Amino acid sequence: MTVIRSFISLTDIFFQNINNHQPDECWEWLGSKTPTGYGILGRNNKTILAHRLSYLIFKDEIPKDLEIDHLCNNKSCVNPRHLEAVTHKENIKRAFISKARKYFQENSI
Repeated sequence: MTVIRSFISLTDIFFQNINNHQPDECWEWLGSKTPTGYGILGRNNKTILAHRLSYLIFKDEIPKDLEIDHLCNNKSCVNPRHLEAVTHKENIKRAFISKARKYFQENSI
């Protein structure tokens, strides 16, 4: 089993760990997650966040000065249509706006 598993690519592991392939819906990560809810997988003593792997598979390299934002605000989503490379400042700004919007929706009369 270990020998066979070593031949499975990260792309294969990625597709084995998502439950949905609908283009506009969230693709929930079914594998391991960080304590904060991000999908994670490991190979050869290295780990990668699942949403970053999705971006690499479907879009492009991630520039060193950018990080990946979840446009859907779902940390376990790996749908490449829901991912965008942005600056840290933009990512923080979007997260703040999203949390504020959610708060006002839940607390409005």
